[in-house]
Amino acid sequence: NHAHIFIDPCGYDISLFMRCLSNAYVAYFNKKYKRHGHLYQGRFASSIVDNDTYSLTLSAYIHNNPKDLPGYVYKEEEYQYSSYGIYTGYREDTEEIIDTEFILSNFSSDKETAQKKYKAFTESMKEKGIMKEMDDSILGAYSENEYISGKSYIVREREPKVVINKISKLLDEELSELELSLRRKHSRRTSKIRAFIA
Repeated sequence: NHAHIFIDPCGYDISLFMRCLSNAYVAYFNKKYKRHGHLYQGRFASSIVDNDTYSLTLSAYIHNNPKDLPGYVYKEEEYQYSSYGIYTGYREDTEEIIDTEFILSNFSSDKETAQKKYKAFTESMKEKGIMKEMDDSILGAYSENEYISGKSYIVREREPKVVINKISKLLDEELSELELSLRRKHSRRTSKIRAFIA
């Protein structure tokens, strides 16, 4: 009834990504089952992964999730909707969307050795209280249902003419020419200048 996605957005807006992913899946699901309307109960929950320990623990937590499904206890890598089989070498990444290198590189530079060690690590985490702690943390994120992007904006009190004057010096252009170019529409150069000034 839910999915976990461990993703490096590479600077992309995660809210926009999740909205696009959600819209695409809902459209597919509704068409397939000839239905209309919402599919999800609420907004996605997210956590920023800011260190290697949390990264490895979260990965193990996600890959241990199928253990609660009938028939997958100690066979979690066989669950087709999990990337665990790809991480452990049980199956190929046919869609080529899983990047195992970051996680596996923490275990060994040799891929096969890293896969074996990662599997042992993930299995060892099943019996730890940390999995319950992770579960509580993730459930807490869902109930809070708040997204904090981490972006910060610096507000400066400067007159637009002062900013434009500085930009004109940086671009080595006359102020009057710069002001005129800002009034031109549909110009790539104008867009770049506007963005630079903003």
